[in-house]
Amino acid sequence: MSLAKFIWGLSGKTYTDPAEYDAAALLGPAVTIVALPVNGTPFNPPKRIIADKPGTATVTDASGNTLAGFPLTGGEQAIAITAINNLATSTQIWGLY
Repeated sequence: MSLAKFIWGLSGKTYTDPAEYDAAALLGPAVTIVALPVNGTPFNPPKRIIADKPGTATVTDASGNTLAGFPLTGGEQAIAITAINNLATSTQIWGLY
């Protein structure tokens, strides 16, 4: 398994451990918002996600664990995931970086 690359905040720095970021980068607002692929294609983990509506999905977390039936709230969720597939009810998920 390759290490996830965390690219958060305005500094342009890339880390493999989110603990390397300072509190301002972790707690600050997203500076980039992107539509995430929902077909299992890997992506760099966002610091938060937002689904278009509540549902579930199979997600892979930044540690490489795959979780089926993960609940998507439709609101902002502070989770670092690296892949999404098998959406139920939700149809689109955005990553906040």
